[in-house]
Amino acid sequence: HLGMLLVVFSPNTHIMKRKTTPGISTGSMADIAFLLLIFFLVATTVQNESVLAKTLPPKTDQEPVEISEERVLFLSITNDKILSGEEELDLSEVDARVKDFYALEAILGKRESTYQNRTVINDGGKRHAARFFPQAKLMHNESFIICEFEPNVSFETFIEVQSTIESSMLQCRDQFSKKHFNKSMDEWSLESPEDRPYLECLKELFPKRYVETIQS
Repeated sequence: HLGMLLVVFSPNTHIMKRKTTPGISTGSMADIAFLLLIFFLVATTVQNESVLAKTLPPKTDQEPVEISEERVLFLSITNDKILSGEEELDLSEVDARVKDFYALEAILGKRESTYQNRTVINDGGKRHAARFFPQAKLMHNESFIICEFEPNVSFETFIEVQSTIESSMLQCRDQFSKKHFNKSMDEWSLESPEDRPYLECLKELFPKRYVETIQS
């Protein structure tokens, strides 16, 4: 026989209800995320990194060459000082030192024998220099401008020093060109076959001899 279960509720009987966790509405989350993204894009300052492209020399197995100090213009650069030995220089004095370095006279032995004393000249620049100025002296192979920078030197200081050296060298070329060829460097054209020998001659007489090092 099937029995019947009779449940009698009295007034004091409590019915236990299952607790449920209310859900979180995610309908507006996408809008909030979008607004936050817009806020950070507007409020964030993006700093542009200052960089300078450099072409590094190829690796070589050649042994280091000892360079005579008398043939080198050595500058030590920090954030607030430019030193040549113990002497502190400003940029105008750096300009003067670089122009002395490039002087055609044999200052401090930075230049060697004249072009006319070279019996074999295969290089185009040397050949044209010998043609136009046989009495001029070659820049010595060991003559360099060496700039040693502190690791934490500012980019602005680095650029100021480099620009001063580059400008001084170009001014030497320009003054020499005006004096001997009656033309400024801006008036020459590499595209012109007639101008190219003169430009190669000027670059040979006033070559780029600039080396950068970082203090270890």
